[in-house]
Amino acid sequence: MLVLSADVGEGHVSSARALVAQARAWGGPTVVHRDGLRCFGRVAAFVIREGYRIQLRYAQWAFPLLYALFMHVPGARRAGTLLLYRLGRRRLAGLVARERADVVVSTHPALTAALGEMRRRRRLSVPVCAAITDFADWKIWTHRGVDLHLVCHEAGMRAVECTVGPGRAIVALPLVAPELFDVSDKERLRAELAIPQGRPVVLVSGGGWGVGDLEGATCAALASADTFVVCVCGRNERLRARLAERFRDHKRVRVLGYTSRMRDLLRAADVVVHSTGGVTSLEAIACGTRLVAYGADFAHIRLHNRTLASLGLAELCSTRRELAAKLATLLAPGEQRHAVPVVPAARAPALLAELEPRVRPIPVWRVACARAAASLVVSVTLACWMLATDDARWATAHLPGLRPTVAIAREKTTPATVVEAPRPALAPLGRLLLRRCGTVAVAAAGDASARDLRPLFAARVAVMPALHARSSLHLLAERRTLARTVRRLGLRHRFSVLVSGRNVAPVHYLLARSIGGEPLAAAVELEIRRSVSGRALARQIASAAAARQHQRIVVLRIHDGSPATLAALGAALSRLQVTWSPGGGASARAAVTARPRASTATATARIARPPTSTAISGPCAEERS
Repeated sequence: MLVLSADVGEGHVSSARALVAQARAWGGPTVVHRDGLRCFGRVAAFVIREGYRIQLRYAQWAFPLLYALFMHVPGARRAGTLLLYRLGRRRLAGLVARERADVVVSTHPALTAALGEMRRRRRLSVPVCAAITDFADWKIWTHRGVDLHLVCHEAGMRAVECTVGPGRAIVALPLVAPELFDVSDKERLRAELAIPQGRPVVLVSGGGWGVGDLEGATCAALASADTFVVCVCGRNERLRARLAERFRDHKRVRVLGYTSRMRDLLRAADVVVHSTGGVTSLEAIACGTRLVAYGADFAHIRLHNRTLASLGLAELCSTRRELAAKLATLLAPGEQRHAVPVVPAARAPALLAELEPRVRPIPVWRVACARAAASLVVSVTLACWMLATDDARWATAHLPGLRPTVAIAREKTTPATVVEAPRPALAPLGRLLLRRCGTVAVAAAGDASARDLRPLFAARVAVMPALHARSSLHLLAERRTLARTVRRLGLRHRFSVLVSGRNVAPVHYLLARSIGGEPLAAAVELEIRRSVSGRALARQIASAAAARQHQRIVVLRIHDGSPATLAALGAALSRLQVTWSPGGGASARAAVTARPRASTATATARIARPPTSTAISGPCAEERS
C-alpha cells in the first residue's frame, strides 16, 4: 500500500501517518508513506505549498476568490486537474512502479486529481483511494477516476456519491492516531505536560501555520476563572513571539510554537478552540474533547465549520464576546466531557486491503478524438493569430494572397502617389486636382457620401476605397464599410484598395482580396502639415518614390482640409511629373514587383528601402503646355 501526502500544513501529513499506524497495528499489508507533492516538480510544489500558506497568513482576501473559482466554475477546476495531470503523471507512475504498490491512497486533493486523471486515461492500473478529512468541499476532494473515497460521516458519503456515482464512497473510522481513542490517562498527560491539575484547560490552535485570531481566543478563554490556556502557534514564529510578549505576565497562559505532542495536548484539554478545522477537528472529536470553531471565517473553512456545527460536532462562534460566553458555559462544573463517539464503520486498512478496481477508463476512441480536436483548435488558433497580428507578418509575407503591392512598374498606368484625406477634405481636394494635376489617386474613406465624391469624379481623379485597419475585433465592420464604399464608387472586377492604419495585419490584405480588390500598401507615408512647403514636399515625394525599375507607392495623408494644407499639396504636385496614360484609372491593375519585406511605414517620411535614383521630377503636363 502506497500512501501519498502533501506537505501543505500538518493535517494531510498527519492523516497519512495515522493511516500507516492503523495499518501496522491491524497487521495488514506493507505500507509505505511518501510525499507526493514532489512528483509535481520543484516549482509546482513550491507554488502549491507556499501559495496556500501566503494566502492563509497574509492574503486572506485572495483565498475566497480562488475557492469560488474552483468550486463554482467547472472549466477552471477541469483546467487545474489537467495541469496537475500533465505535471505529475510521469513521476507518479514511476513512484508507483518503484514501490510495487497494489493500492495507492491520497490524502491531498491535488494528488487525488492527478491520480484520478491517470486512472481514467489508462496511465495507472492499480486502484486509487482518496482519504477525505474534511466535512465539506466534496467537489475538490473527489474525482471520477478514483475507485474509492473514504469519508468520516454518512452525510459526506451521500454528497460524494452524488458527485462521482453510487458505490464509490464508504464511511470509515477517522484517520487519526489510535491513541486518541484512549482518554483514561488524562491526569498523567497533564503531569507530563506540566499543566496544573484540577483546572479547566482550553487549547487554542491555529493549525500548522498559526492562522486565525489566536490572541482574541486566548483573551476570551482567560475571561473564565481559573482557566489554563495553552496557545499553539504552529510554525508562525512571528506570532509566537508576539503572543509570548503579550502574555508574559499571565501565569495561566502558555504559548507554544510547533510541537510534536499535539495529540497529548488534545487529550489533556477540556475544550479546543480551533480556527482552520481540518484534521485537528477530527482528532478532537475522536478523543471526546469539546470543539469550538473561531477565528477564521472564509472560504472552505467557513463551510467546514458550519457543517460541523450542523452535525452537532462543534460549536460556532464569530466574536470574542460570543466565544467567552460559550467557553464559560462549556467549562461550567456541571458540564461533562463528551464521550468518544462510536462510529459504526470499519478501519481504513481493512477496507483498502479488499479494494478492487471500480473505475471505467475512458475509451481509446474518445481519447483519440479529444487529441484530434485539441490539435485542430490549436492549429486554428495559431492560424488566426498569424493572420490577425502584424507580429507574424514575416511568416505570411511569402503567401501571394497575404502581401500587398508596395511598388508598381514604370510602364503601368496606375498612379504611384495616393492622397488619403478625411471626408471634409474630399470636395476641396477634387477642386484642387481639377485646377492642378490629375496624376494622383485619392483614397476615400468609408464614411464618404456620393455628394463628397462628386467633385472627384468631375476632376477625373482615380478614386479607390480605403481600408483603415483598426483591430481584429472590427473586421466584420471594416468589411461592411469597404463593401459600401465599393458600391458607391461603382467599381467592379479588379480594383485597387489602399490598406492603412497602425494595426495592419495579413488578414486585412486577405479581406481586401475577398471583395475583388488588389491591396495596396504605402512604401512611404508622408504627413502633410500646414507648415510644410510645396518644394520640400515635392522633394520628399520624388526621393521616396524613386527606384531603378519601379515607383514606390507614396501615401500623402491629410488630416484636415485647410487652405494652407491644400496649397502645399497643390504646389508639390505641380512640381512632379508622373507617367500617366489616358487608359489609366481606378480600375487599372497594379503589378506586384516589390519584395514581401516591404511594408507600411507609420512615421513621417519613413522609407522601407533607401532609394537608388530620383527620376520623378519636373513640372506637370498641363503647366508645360
